[in-house]
Amino acid sequence: MKDDWSEDRVSQLATAWLAEIASSAGDDTGQQVVMMNFTASASTQWAFIGACVADAHTDEQLGAIAAGPLEHLMGKFGTDYIDRVEACADADPRFRAAVGHMWQYRITDDVCSRLQALGAGVQ
Repeated sequence: MKDDWSEDRVSQLATAWLAEIASSAGDDTGQQVVMMNFTASASTQWAFIGACVADAHTDEQLGAIAAGPLEHLMGKFGTDYIDRVEACADADPRFRAAVGHMWQYRITDDVCSRLQALGAGVQ
């Protein structure tokens, strides 16, 4: 499958989605994020998550990242990405906070237990 999600497009979508979450504007950015979760490569989804966490300013935004793109990625590609998630959570308290908002969704028990260990103690 061809992945036509450029770095600029991913960054612009992340910025627009976080702004929508913060303002409750309700445009179609959220729908674009959902479509990206199902059509973009795992590496593009990972880049999008990174762009979102880097630009997030509120717990609400970190929770939305966790409940949407991060849970989706880990539900489908968790075994491939758990080491990266652990490394990012160790290096970035905001990324760790996002992980703390995750639910199991379709994440395997093994990967979920590792995520829960990362999110332990996150408010």
